[in-house]
Amino acid sequence: MARAAKPGPPPDPAPKPEPPRPRAWRCWVAPLVRLVVLGVTKVDANQVEKVTVDDVGTVTGTLRDGTSFTSRVPAAVVVDIAH
Repeated sequence: MARAAKPGPPPDPAPKPEPPRPRAWRCWVAPLVRLVVLGVTKVDANQVEKVTVDDVGTVTGTLRDGTSFTSRVPAAVVVDIAH
């Protein structure tokens, strides 16, 4: 009497896709937060002598000790305080 054929081993599972790589901008989040906190701290401590914000969000200024600084304000946050 002949025996029935046995099934072979199960097929290998499909490989799992690699997880997405972290976005390149994520490495800049912590330094940017520190910079913003430092700037607010300088303003709160009355260490800022002069600040100018132009129409594209570039911030330039001078601290009371004579140090110059430059920064940027995101376009969505720029507020027209002249009117």
